Amino acid sequence: MIYFSSKNTDYLKISLFWISLILNFVIQAATQGSEAAIIYGFGFAILPLSLLGYASISFTDQKYPWKTITPTALVSFIITTLIIDLPIHFTIKALPFAVAAALPLLYTFYIYMFKKRTSQITPLMKFHAIVVLLLAIHTFNFAFFRMEPDAQLWGWPVAVSYTHLTLPTKRIV
Repeated sequence: MIYFSSKNTDYLKISLFWISLILNFVIQAATQGSEAAIIYGFGFAILPLSLLGYASISFTDQKYPWKTITPTALVSFIITTLIIDLPIHFTIKALPFAVAAALPLLYTFYIYMFKKRTSQITPLMKFHAIVVLLLAIHTFNFAFFRMEPDAQLWGWPVAVSYTHLTLPTKRIV
C-alpha cells in the first residue's frame, strides 16, 4: 500500500521480498513430506533471498547481477534434480540450493563492505551487511542441519531475527 501511494520503487522491491518470503514459508510448510520434497521446498528460498539482495543493492550505486544469479539458481535446480534420488547424504543433495540461496547475500555483503566507498557506508548499512552475511551462513544450516532433530529449536529464532533486521537500510521518503 505504501508503494501505491508513493510510487517509490524501493518500496516495491521491499514488498516483493516480503511477499516472496511469506510464500516461501507457506511452500516450505507444505513440503515437509519426503526428503526430496523438503529439499525442493527449500529451493524456493532462492527467490526471496535473491529479492533481498536486489532490494539491498538498490541502496548502492551497483547493479544487481541477475545475469549471474538466475543461471546459478537454474544450475542448482538441475544438479539437485540429477542427484536427488542417489543414495547419498542429505547434505550433498541440499548443497546446490544452499549455495544458490547464499550467493545473492554474499554478493550484497561484498558490495556493502568492499565495493562501496567507505565514506558512503552508514553504520546501519554495515550492520545490515553483517546480518546479511549471517543469513548467508544460515542458508547452509539447511543443508548441514535440517535433518537434525534439535535444529528447529534454534532455526526458527534465527529466521525470525533476520526477517526483522534486514530491511530497510536507509530512510525512504
